[in-house]
Amino acid sequence: MALAAMYTAVVIGDGWVIMQRRWPQYRVHCRKPYAEMGYRSMGSTMKHVVSASIVLTQFGTAVVFLLLSSKNIGDFLQAFFGVHVSYCILIIIVGISLLPLLFLKSPQDFWWAVVAAMITTTGALILLVIGAGIDFPLCHPVRGENEKSVPTNYFLGLGTLLFSFGGHAAFPTIVNDMKKPSHFARSSIFAFGAAGCMYIPVSVIAYVVYGNSVRDSVINSIQNTGLQQAVNILITLHCLLALTIIFNPLNQEAEELFNVPHS
Repeated sequence: MALAAMYTAVVIGDGWVIMQRRWPQYRVHCRKPYAEMGYRSMGSTMKHVVSASIVLTQFGTAVVFLLLSSKNIGDFLQAFFGVHVSYCILIIIVGISLLPLLFLKSPQDFWWAVVAAMITTTGALILLVIGAGIDFPLCHPVRGENEKSVPTNYFLGLGTLLFSFGGHAAFPTIVNDMKKPSHFARSSIFAFGAAGCMYIPVSVIAYVVYGNSVRDSVINSIQNTGLQQAVNILITLHCLLALTIIFNPLNQEAEELFNVPHS
């Protein structure tokens, strides 16, 4: 999955570089680079299809991240302060708090969010591995195992993997903002290589320690409350920072639709 995502990301980057060489208008800021790629390859109909696909995909992804962030914040408040805040209210609070970041123009204006998201994710995975290692003597002997193969579990797992290696809708926007777009292939190889190196050990360790006792999230299986909530907060920060990237293609689609000035 990581290799497939890496390859398609490289192809997207190379496609935009080719377009910049053939059509000079794409060498400046473009709000809908993915849609323009569809237009140049298959006409105006495909341009609208690509735009609609991006809107649906990014909106759905943003909803998942917003719900997850709100849930994690609620769990943190409950675990450490014994405070229960309505899930619905938390969603509104988180959404309003993110508004200033969502007003930024393009990825070149919030590159720091990408770096911070990577750091928080790395920290969360390290703590998760430590927590699972501590839990091994206690949880491994009583971990659950599947007695028979369940086909639906495969598709659930596939959907999760596809989601975790997503983000392609924002890639053309990032390439468009790069000083050297031709280097996007290097960035893609490094990014997906690093993601694979983080995902695989965590998945294997979680299975070995907890088995099918894991339900919605492996985080909740960590027995040490301090480590559990530390991972929770780091993942929440990652989700909040990632939302700025996920929302950006949607915002630029809306800006183009309403002819908002670039400056």
